Amino acid sequence: MFLLFIPAPFIYFQMKMLRERIKWVRIADSEDEIRARINGRDIHVFEVGMRHYAAAIRPNGELVVFRDRCPHQGYSFKGGVCVEDDRLVCPIHRYSFDCEKGQGAGLAVLIYLLKETEEGLMAGRKVMSLF
Repeated sequence: MFLLFIPAPFIYFQMKMLRERIKWVRIADSEDEIRARINGRDIHVFEVGMRHYAAAIRPNGELVVFRDRCPHQGYSFKGGVCVEDDRLVCPIHRYSFDCEKGQGAGLAVLIYLLKETEEGLMAGRKVMSLF
């Protein structure tokens, strides 16, 4: 059996080198394009490249875009709704997640940051990177 010993200062140095950054991906021409596909409080599911996204309109009128996989058992949010208390509800087992941070009952769904640029509507997520 081979044991690898890594000194604690080395690990600390590596952790200090990691930086949080936001990785942006273009998901539509504009926010209006996605809003037009959403029917009332229903969750709209769409694909960009190999990634699956879901979108809904919050009770306050804001657009929320999130990963189209319920963290409970990996089912799609297609057929789910965004309810009045600002929660996203999975259609399979009725798990619900906060629209702001994605928190649910011990689980969380990834909520993307949104910004509109000249290139279109961009979805961003925080990642840790050395560069």
